[in-house]
Amino acid sequence: MKNLLILSFCFTIVKLHAQANYQYIDENTIQLILSAKKIDNTRIINEVLKKPKSEKLKNLSIAGNISKLPQEIYALNWVEVIEITVDNPLELDRDFSKFESLKNLAVFSGLSSIDEDIILLNIQSVWFPNSGLSAFPKAICSWENLEYIDIQNGNFETIPKEISNLEHLKHLNLSNNGIEKLPEEIGGLKSLQSLGLGSNPLQTLPMSICKLVSLSELYLTLTPKLILSKDLENCLKCEIFK
Repeated sequence: MKNLLILSFCFTIVKLHAQANYQYIDENTIQLILSAKKIDNTRIINEVLKKPKSEKLKNLSIAGNISKLPQEIYALNWVEVIEITVDNPLELDRDFSKFESLKNLAVFSGLSSIDEDIILLNIQSVWFPNSGLSAFPKAICSWENLEYIDIQNGNFETIPKEISNLEHLKHLNLSNNGIEKLPEEIGGLKSLQSLGLGSNPLQTLPMSICKLVSLSELYLTLTPKLILSKDLENCLKCEIFK
């Protein structure tokens, strides 16, 4: 998909250690390497918080052997960008709402679940390239300032009709999931410019997709079951990639 929003930071990849640790990449960026031992995670997070420059942190990278974020990490609630690459499918519970300033979230490892009560009022982009999710995260439909969603390699078949709440959404990539049908409400995404639906078992698209007045790119590669009616092809004014 072209012209996708690129995250505004790049983290140095470091070798993961069994013991919890941390390192500053620059004055705005820190990487936390967490372990399965709560006492180790508490220690390093407290060390970070004691440092005067912790208040300047904007970018947080999380790695290590965890399946759930430790409570202590929410003390860094002013960070704006979070990147997560951990060893196990990650659960995001409602405490994740404490990252009130969060704008960009990328989880490169799998996700086991996302609590539907998570509220992120300032978030603008989510990127889950290897989500493994069995259901589209309903919480995302309440993050009304989202402009970019990329959720790939999951197993969900449907998308909540509440997706239409995202009136600022410009890019939506849902490639390589199990999507069989789109809700009619998807036509309410008036700001949507790019829609990626490749590698899904879609058979039809709703006529409401013609209401996407800002749509310029529609990606339908590897959707052999999909048949576009002539009426649908005639009403679509965007470039279609098959």
